[in-house]
Amino acid sequence: MAQLLTPSLLVLVLAFCIPWTQGSDGGAQDCCLKYSLRKIPARVVRSYRKQEPSLGCPIPAILFSPRKRSQPELCADPKEPWVQQLMQRL
Repeated sequence: MAQLLTPSLLVLVLAFCIPWTQGSDGGAQDCCLKYSLRKIPARVVRSYRKQEPSLGCPIPAILFSPRKRSQPELCADPKEPWVQQLMQRL
C-alpha cells in the first residue's frame, strides 16, 4: 500500500507545482539585441512599439513593424533623431 501511495503523492505535488513555474512571466518576449545600422524608410513601416529594459530586455529600443507581416520587426535606437521623426510620422 505504501508503495502505491508514494508515486501518487509525488504526481499530486507535481500537478500543483507545475502551473506556478511555467509562464510565470506572462510568456516569452522578443527583445532587440542590437539596433539597425541603416535608416528604416517610412514606406515600409506600419506601426511601432517601445522596448524597455525594465521589462527584461537588454537595451531600450523602438521596434518598427513592417507593412509585410511576414517580415520581422526592425529595431532602432530611440535616441536617434531619424527614429523620433519616424515615430512622429506614424
